[in-house]
Amino acid sequence: MALAQTYSSSNYKVNETAFGSGGNIDANSASYNAQGSIGNLGVGESSSASYGAFAGSITPNEEYLELNVTAGTVDLGALTTTYTGIGSANFYVRSYINGGYVVKTMSQPPSNGAKVLTGMAAAATPTQGVEQFGINLVINTAPTNPTYPTGVGSNPSLQPNGSFANGIAATGYDTPNFYKYVVGDTIAQSGSGRAWGQTNYTVSYIANIGAITPGGQYQAAHDIVVIPTF
Repeated sequence: MALAQTYSSSNYKVNETAFGSGGNIDANSASYNAQGSIGNLGVGESSSASYGAFAGSITPNEEYLELNVTAGTVDLGALTTTYTGIGSANFYVRSYINGGYVVKTMSQPPSNGAKVLTGMAAAATPTQGVEQFGINLVINTAPTNPTYPTGVGSNPSLQPNGSFANGIAATGYDTPNFYKYVVGDTIAQSGSGRAWGQTNYTVSYIANIGAITPGGQYQAAHDIVVIPTF
């Protein structure tokens, strides 16, 4: 298939042609001349402090930011002082913005009436017999239990690879076998530069109780939000 179109005025003229997967663009006048060849196979990014340009046949023309929870029911089991509850849930962030994003956790740890499990204020390994609740967003080999004999979780998955997405787990939630939970913390974010592509995240949960933790059913609706940063 071949296409050609000419645009002109008394001062400028632009010839645009395309043949197969390539193309040429000519713009000229008495003072200026430019020529380029990109076509559908041209991909990549060019940017300055103020502007950015993306090449590719499926490059969107508007910015967007999307968060979607793909699997969100977690059962940590019946906790005892010698049994660590473990579980996981999944979400993804799709982005195309001239800046970055952060994902924040906004809800309290699981509660039973007025009693709220103690969130882990600093990243640490879980300790059975100590009341604690924590999460991370990486693959873990510990702790384990009969439901998760080899550990739980996955590292952020860039779709389809790192050439097309740049999400990462945030500091404090990015170390295997270390867990943390502070309301309002950033748990994930885009990598360096502008945010783009889809990153799949797995949130791994752990919970322990102490000898004086009140019995009963603990539950929480885990609220996470994605926020653009510029």
